[in-house]
Amino acid sequence: MPSFYRCLSLHQDYLKKITTMKHLLFFLFLIISLQVNAQEKTHATLTGFVYDKETGEALIGATVLIDGTTTGASTNHSGFFSIPGVRDDRVSLVVRYFG
Repeated sequence: MPSFYRCLSLHQDYLKKITTMKHLLFFLFLIISLQVNAQEKTHATLTGFVYDKETGEALIGATVLIDGTTTGASTNHSGFFSIPGVRDDRVSLVVRYFG
């Protein structure tokens, strides 16, 4: 009889360790998921307005590019543009307008 209780006790200890490992793995997965999610949210949308410095008029159809990339947008009928998914906090822009 005593060996049965010893085996039962060892089995219960084993189950406790497995349960603890499951909890640790769950929390580890949760932390990694939160970090990945936080990194994905660092992308920003860059918006702005392009106008003629002399007249103050909006430049319709001007091309605005992030310098050194092909990422950019064109201004709308009011001179506004929006570039989603910008990853850096500081970027240089190149504006081209023919007209």
